[in-house]
Amino acid sequence: MKPGYLKRDYFRHGVLGVLLAFSLPALASDPASAPLDTLREARPLADDPAIEQRMVNLAEDLRCLVCQNESLAGSKAELAEDLRREIRDQMKAGKDDKEVIEYLTTRYGDFVLYRPPFKPVTYLLWLGPLL
Repeated sequence: MKPGYLKRDYFRHGVLGVLLAFSLPALASDPASAPLDTLREARPLADDPAIEQRMVNLAEDLRCLVCQNESLAGSKAELAEDLRREIRDQMKAGKDDKEVIEYLTTRYGDFVLYRPPFKPVTYLLWLGPLL
């Protein structure tokens, strides 16, 4: 063998060794050790599909209080999950959408609504983009 070939072989083996060393931890990762955000993707469903659909429709018009630029239906924040569960529970108890919205606005203010009412308290929300 020529000395040049020997150096190239050592280089190739070294590169392969480094690649293997960095790829083994990724291959050996356990799904149980995945971040909680990826494990929480499955949303709990209501027993009644009609209630679940009502909750999703209502949650589309509500703002996530953590994300603020995402709907309550699309947010993966823990508070959003809790609020969706609360909405389901209230709907199961027989409350209509207006009563659920009234409960949420009483508790969290008009900011929870994507389209807050036009009143003195919300003038800044409506007119702020024009300033």
